[in-house]
Amino acid sequence: MNNKYLKNSGLQIVLPLLTVLLFVYILLFEFVLPINQLFPRPSILIESVPSLFKDYKFFDSLMFTISIIYTSLLVAYFLLKFSSKLIIKTANFLPAIKHLLDYSKYFLLVLFIFLFNLWFADSIWGEILFIIILISASLKTALIKSALSVNQEYIDSAKSLELNDNQIITDVIWKSVQPYVFSEIKKSHILLWSYAIIYEFICKTDGIGNVFRLAVKYNDISVVILIILVVVLFIVLGEFLLSKIKTKFFFWDT
Repeated sequence: MNNKYLKNSGLQIVLPLLTVLLFVYILLFEFVLPINQLFPRPSILIESVPSLFKDYKFFDSLMFTISIIYTSLLVAYFLLKFSSKLIIKTANFLPAIKHLLDYSKYFLLVLFIFLFNLWFADSIWGEILFIIILISASLKTALIKSALSVNQEYIDSAKSLELNDNQIITDVIWKSVQPYVFSEIKKSHILLWSYAIIYEFICKTDGIGNVFRLAVKYNDISVVILIILVVVLFIVLGEFLLSKIKTKFFFWDT
């Protein structure tokens, strides 16, 4: 019960924390240390907002990155849903495959971004494909591991009702693992934002990462901090919306 409460109240914890950090930042760098080489004064940040949206065209870049991340999430989820029967059958036939999946943590995804840069340059399709592959790999791993851990009593009960293998996979196993698959989406949410921005930074696609690259290139520290603040805000908002979706549609996990 306490764990669920903490999960549900995550936003109530994060927002006050961000508010406190913002207050400390304003107090420290506006009044205590107004002249420093690390962080600009909050008043300068406010003055830089028009430049961020006008000169850097940040709104278009923000919408681009958001569209890439959440469209790729939807595509990856429905691809998994349509192929779940085959994946679950393969996992049941080769249960040792879940141990092979543990080796995926040794792959350095940043190196694959350089390969995609060679293959697709600044094409939007390269970034979409990269993000879909990234999230699909995580979701398939979660599906396989959770499918192999489904309570055997559920499967035996389904067999006693004379359901065939395909019906058991669709109506019992897939239904049982959906909350765990969606939990993997939540776990991968910040990772997707991170790699999308890194991809755009390296490959110069029209997203937040490219704006970040330009701000670093011109040594515009005010814009860099504004970008970080906006990204954190949208990540927190995304976490909140994903929590609401999980509570409403995938609530039967324990």
